[in-house]
Amino acid sequence: MALPPPPLLLLLLPPLLLLSAGLGPACAQEFRLRNVVRGDYDMGKVAGVWHSVCMAADDMRRIGRDGDLRLYIRDIQNLDSGALKFRFFFSCALCGRAGGRAGGEALVVRPARPRLAARRVREDCEAVDVVCEKTDKNGEYTLTYEGENRVLVAETDYDLYITFYLRSVRNGTRVLALYGRLPELSAGFLSRFRAVCRRYGLGPRNIVTFGHEGGCQSSPAAPGGDPGRGPRAGCGAAEAARLTATLSPDVCARK
Repeated sequence: MALPPPPLLLLLLPPLLLLSAGLGPACAQEFRLRNVVRGDYDMGKVAGVWHSVCMAADDMRRIGRDGDLRLYIRDIQNLDSGALKFRFFFSCALCGRAGGRAGGEALVVRPARPRLAARRVREDCEAVDVVCEKTDKNGEYTLTYEGENRVLVAETDYDLYITFYLRSVRNGTRVLALYGRLPELSAGFLSRFRAVCRRYGLGPRNIVTFGHEGGCQSSPAAPGGDPGRGPRAGCGAAEAARLTATLSPDVCARK
């Protein structure tokens, strides 16, 4: 016949159970090398909501606060054609600095093909859909923006993080982006991103971390909608439709 547990153990059992329950989320965010995938990607698993965590570039002006590549990811869709559709937010103030028009219309240079569609989701942010076309290589895509660009999946674990690498064919600009399923990732993922950056010749001084910096990074979804898929609360459907714009091959002008 089994003896009853000691009284001391009975006293300690509830706190231990609470502690073990609290460890779940923290352990789930630990970087695990065995989960890293660096080839033969299942791009269907990449789809879903993401958050910008870090970026790195050899030209820091491109990812600085006024940089044209400082985009805040919201979600990724794997299209039937095999292309990837990225939903980003970017600062509307950037449009204004790129060249203003009378009446407050914004003008920014856009790619040679109309593969981006933008709409205002709040006063200081605009949503942009970017479609990267599939190539014959798994995990590799093309994007026409200021010339031809190659977009590669550097690595991912599907569940918590993904790292993309962009290289301009025309001028050789290199950009890396770390996205997380959560707005912030643990130190292990940041350390891994630094290691990936080193593989592409980028050091710590080439890296920016977003964190809770506000602005477009914290733009929410509409009530009842998915993150990054609608205007902010208080912006009606008519207003959203009025602010919706399709970007022309060379310029972006609100209609």
